[in-house]
Amino acid sequence: MLKRFLGIYFTGIVIKLMDDYLDLKEDKLNEEFNFFYLLHKGILPYTLIIFFIALSFNFNEALTLFSSSYIIGMGYEWKTKYSSGLKGWQESIIIMIITIYFTSFHKFFLSFIFILSAQLIDDLIDFNNELTNFKNTVNIFGLTPTIILILIFILFLYKIDYILIIYYFSALFSLYLTFLLFKLYYLKRLNHYDY
Repeated sequence: MLKRFLGIYFTGIVIKLMDDYLDLKEDKLNEEFNFFYLLHKGILPYTLIIFFIALSFNFNEALTLFSSSYIIGMGYEWKTKYSSGLKGWQESIIIMIITIYFTSFHKFFLSFIFILSAQLIDDLIDFNNELTNFKNTVNIFGLTPTIILILIFILFLYKIDYILIIYYFSALFSLYLTFLLFKLYYLKRLNHYDY
C-alpha cells in the first residue's frame, strides 16, 4: 500500500520538476515560484533520481502517469517539430505504444484520465493567470464546462477503480501541500536575505 502511494507521489514530484524546468521563462515573467530557484542546474539530475525511486516503488503507475503527463503536455503543441525530428503528436503516439507495451492499455488509460483531471484542476486554480490564458482549459471552454469535465472524470475513475482514485487524489493532495511548503520556505529564505 505504502509503496503504491509513494510511487504515485514521487512521480508527481517528477512531473512538477519537469514542468517547472520547461516553464522557467514564463514563471520568471509572471513572478511565480519555480523549483529551479531552489535546485538550479541540479533540477534535471534530481528529477531523474526521483523518477528512478518512483519506478522502484510502483513501476506501472509511475510509467503510465509520467507518459500521460508528457502526452497531455504535448496537447497544445502537437504540431510542433521537436529535436527528435518528430512532431508532438508523433512523439505522443510512440510514447503511448511503448508505455502500453510495458504496462497495459487499462493502466495507461486510467492514468491518462487522472492526469487529465489533475490538469483541469490545475487550470481551474490558475485560470486568472494572464500569461497562460492561451493554453488554459477554463479560458478556452469556460468555468462551468471545466468543472463538469472534472466531475465526469472523477466519477468515471471511481466507477472503474475506487481504490485507485483514493491513491491518486491522496497523492495529489499531498503534492499540493508539499509544493506549498517548499514555496513558503523559499519565500521565507528570500525575505531573510532581503534583510
